[in-house]
Amino acid sequence: MRHVQYISVIVPTLDETENIDLLLSSVLSQSAADMILEILVADGGSTDGTLDRVRAWEAKGPVRLVCGGG
Repeated sequence: MRHVQYISVIVPTLDETENIDLLLSSVLSQSAADMILEILVADGGSTDGTLDRVRAWEAKGPVRLVCGGG
């Protein structure tokens, strides 16, 4: 029987357009065959393009945007 780990990573953001791509890429690169990984990006009201970048990641990986604040 194979043991599968379910891991959720919560990333709080606010105007992180310059950092979000590298961060999401780095976290996703840590995934393994025995792991189900999801990344929840909790945005606090970004106005710099962070939301657009996270939405692009939603289309290609286990990334979900949760908007709040602002």
